[in-house]
Amino acid sequence: MTHRSARLSVALASLMALTAGAIRAQTSYTIQDLGSIPGANRIIGTGINSSGQASARSAQNSSTGHALFFNGSSLIDLGTLGGAGSEGTGINNAGWVVGWAQNRSGALRPALWKNGAAAIDITKKNGRALAVNNVLPNPQVTGSIGTAAFVWQNGTTKNLPFSSGNAINDSGQIAGRNGNSACAWSLSTGVVPLTSLSANPGSEALGINNAGTVVVGYSPNEENVRTAVRWSGSAILSLGVPSGWAWTQANGINDAGVIVGNSGSGIAWRWDATSNMIVDLNTLISPESGWVLGYAAGINSSGQIVGFGTVTGDVWEHAFILTPVVP
Repeated sequence: MTHRSARLSVALASLMALTAGAIRAQTSYTIQDLGSIPGANRIIGTGINSSGQASARSAQNSSTGHALFFNGSSLIDLGTLGGAGSEGTGINNAGWVVGWAQNRSGALRPALWKNGAAAIDITKKNGRALAVNNVLPNPQVTGSIGTAAFVWQNGTTKNLPFSSGNAINDSGQIAGRNGNSACAWSLSTGVVPLTSLSANPGSEALGINNAGTVVVGYSPNEENVRTAVRWSGSAILSLGVPSGWAWTQANGINDAGVIVGNSGSGIAWRWDATSNMIVDLNTLISPESGWVLGYAAGINSSGQIVGFGTVTGDVWEHAFILTPVVP
């Protein structure tokens, strides 16, 4: 063996050892199935609060279902505004679930459910609520009405000059979309366009940390592939698309900077700055669990992750909460 070959072998061995060490150092999780409700064969987890309570939605095959509240031990059907369907899209630390609900005429209205109570038509206009923060006693809700974003608080709705509010932090800063481009908004800055990875259109901001310093979502890359990204100030960081995956999208971030998302290949994942790589969440649960984790929707301050996947013996989705294992 030449000196060059020997050096190459040592380098490759070192790289493999480092990679294996990084994989071993990744957080592992226990998994909780959020259960089922009568009349539904699909449960989709959409949001999680600091207590491990969750928002979700149900469906029977491809039909419209109902918004759900997971109170920590069981699912509660939240009902509608008198129409056929509803959906829970987010939850805050007070147990308020937001989303949309159909009224008796079939119109979709931004809706709020307080700790499992009946739906409230908060804006009296057609649209969807997508997120709620923890400003007490009067949390703020954001979403979209028609083609414009809104913020609602304590009975007052304010229209905003962009298309959709997708996430809101406790300072009232919003991550969203303006037309085909990702944006952020605050009362002091107004609409702030967020940089794209390329000139291709179609980016969107889906999550924001409480400090308002990091926003996550997706942007098309130079090959026009949807790619999970992290914005910090004016800088954009591509989280990448692992080999063999169709695309990636970042859906949520906690205050420790851990990001979760999904892929076009039906894989739930997480990312953190220490590893600086997207990790398939299926590799971080017991292989005997029977689960295939397909979508990670959100992550709380304790690192618990909500989402949905499938379980051996059932082709339909189940909602899950992953809880980090403390060494």
